[in-house]
Amino acid sequence: MTRRQGITGPLILITFGILIILNNLKILPDGFFGSLWHFWPVILIVSGLDIMLTHSGSRSSYFLGILLGIAVVCGAVAFAWIGVPHTQQPQMQTISFDEHGGDLRGAHLEGTNRFFADLSHANMSGANLNGANFFFIDMSSADLEGAELNGANIFFADMTNANIRNVDMDGANIFFADLSGADLEGTNIGSANLLFTIR
Repeated sequence: MTRRQGITGPLILITFGILIILNNLKILPDGFFGSLWHFWPVILIVSGLDIMLTHSGSRSSYFLGILLGIAVVCGAVAFAWIGVPHTQQPQMQTISFDEHGGDLRGAHLEGTNRFFADLSHANMSGANLNGANFFFIDMSSADLEGAELNGANIFFADMTNANIRNVDMDGANIFFADLSGADLEGTNIGSANLLFTIR
């Protein structure tokens, strides 16, 4: 049996390419990428379909699987575009900083790991986040002025309208982040490694 080509890589690259073009044309709503990260399990679904499709012996089931993968990705994008109803949000497993009341000024969080965290509107001015790992995180309208992010990894982050003035970002990796509307005055964003990051 001939092993068929997978769809996960091409489908994700095509989708992100189209979304970045739409964002550059100002067609996407504000905070779209922050909403889109809530649908990260779609990557698992498409990867599972990919495994099934590569071992499929039937041409019709292979093309049906491709159409199903496209439908799942388009559905996630559509839900992110129109927004998820508030009644569904509590079902999301999130890590929050409620114990600090969102006040993390001058906090020492170097090397910390946060996944699916809501740091929107948090005050992290002057915080030490060197080597921190933030994945699928909402940092929209957060205050990071004067923070240290040396070597930090920030992936799939919504940083729209954040205050990122005078931040030390040497060696930081910022991938698939939305920095639109963020105040970057005094920050050398060029010292960070950026990939598919919107500014």
